[in-house]
Amino acid sequence: MKKTAVFLSVLIAFNLFFILSGCKKTENISRTEYNIACELVGNVLNGKQTVSVYNSTDNAFSELKFNLYGNAFRKDAKYSPISAQHTAQSYPNGINYGDMKINGVNIGGSGLEYAVGGIDQNILTVKLKDELFPNERVSVSIDFTL
Repeated sequence: MKKTAVFLSVLIAFNLFFILSGCKKTENISRTEYNIACELVGNVLNGKQTVSVYNSTDNAFSELKFNLYGNAFRKDAKYSPISAQHTAQSYPNGINYGDMKINGVNIGGSGLEYAVGGIDQNILTVKLKDELFPNERVSVSIDFTL
């Protein structure tokens, strides 16, 4: 039960804390929207997330960046979300590592170039085929396994 709660918590965090370089708040405009479909089979969560990104900045974007919170639970993660003093209570049955894999990224069914990077392999960088200009919107689909 705790594993399921952790999986769902990470999934929610992944979606709530979207990182988009240069984002700023603007009043009375459309916002980024998320549509998530997932299925938990055993200890594996397979999902597809569609993010409708609205560019509310004054700059055009050639790429988008997303935070992959699930990779914080990788065996070799440098910055564990569980402190040493809470490890025993967080993993009562022993440490159980996890991770997040990106299976594909596309716009309208057309595959996009992407890379997973960052110190903890926690940043998904998606290269857009066309720049996303101010006041424009694009819907990006991300297939993942957690």
